[in-house]
Parts: sequence; C-alpha cells; structure tokens
Amino acid sequence: MISFLISSLCNVQTVNYERLAIAFDTESDKDSSLRRIQRFFKHYFLDFDLISKLIFKLIPKDGMVGLCLVYTNWKFGQTNINIVVLGVFYHCISFPLLFGMLPKQGNSNSRERINLMNKYDTLFF
Repeated sequence: MISFLISSLCNVQTVNYERLAIAFDTESDKDSSLRRIQRFFKHYFLDFDLISKLIFKLIPKDGMVGLCLVYTNWKFGQTNINIVVLGVFYHCISFPLLFGMLPKQGNSNSRERINLMNKYDTLFF
C-alpha cells in the first residue's frame, strides 16, 4: 500500500485521495482503490519516522538532492494551524520528511528548527 501511495504521490503531486486512487498502478476500479486508501488511513497507525526513512532511502543520491525547511501558518476558524516541515527535494520535487505542529501563531523559532534538524540527524545519521 505504501508503494502505491508513494508512486501515486509522485505522479499526481497531490494528497487528494480520489486523484491518488486514479493513479494507482493496479487493475482495480478507481472506487475500490479509493476505499482502500480510506481504510488504510482509518485503521493503520502510520509510523512517520519509518515513512521518512523510506522516502529518504528511495530518493537517488546523485548530487541533485537537497534539504528545505519551510513553514506554513493559517487559521481554521479560531484555531491556529502552524507547521514547520523539513523536506528533501529531488529534481524540483519536494518530499516532506519531518514536521512539527507548533501551538502558536507566527514563525517557528530557532529552537523549534534546531529540534527538527536534531531529529533529522538522529534518524538519518
């Protein structure tokens, strides 16, 4: 399932379940693939560290790889959504590896970014 998801993500470049289901390289009907995706995310615990390691391992290391640190901040009703993301980019496509949810509005601070980089060091080196 993870292989189908990663392959589909690379092809359609979105996390929209319906578009991912269409891109599954399988003989199954799109609706069947969609239900499979929904069941997967409903019933299975995702170990994000393990997924990060898999993504990092699958990306060829041919000199065209880099890290990027980005954040996003918006409001959903009265709730602040603030995420800092460490990704790896390969040939103009960025793959998120690690992220942190910040319980505040505005930028991440140096300590929050350093914590993310320390986690990167722990997982990959």
